[in-house]
Amino acid sequence: MDLIIITLITSIILIYISWMFYKKNSSFQYVVPLIVAILSIITIGLSFIVGRWSGMGMGIIGLSFLIASIIALVVTSLLSFRKIK
Repeated sequence: MDLIIITLITSIILIYISWMFYKKNSSFQYVVPLIVAILSIITIGLSFIVGRWSGMGMGIIGLSFLIASIIALVVTSLLSFRKIK
């Protein structure tokens, strides 16, 4: 349950940051979620090196951030697509 809350809070924060760049018509609205996605993939990779329970915790948190960045990227893309029409 805690990881769902972390994912939702991270998604809301990323959507808000992307929305701020969206209002300025900047291309950074897509860069912010992509940077978080890349960092979360690196965290997941590092979790295999750490191993044991600590590595498993890192992997789960990285997966949570990855899901949040994907959600934020989809929402940002939908907002941009809606603006075009």
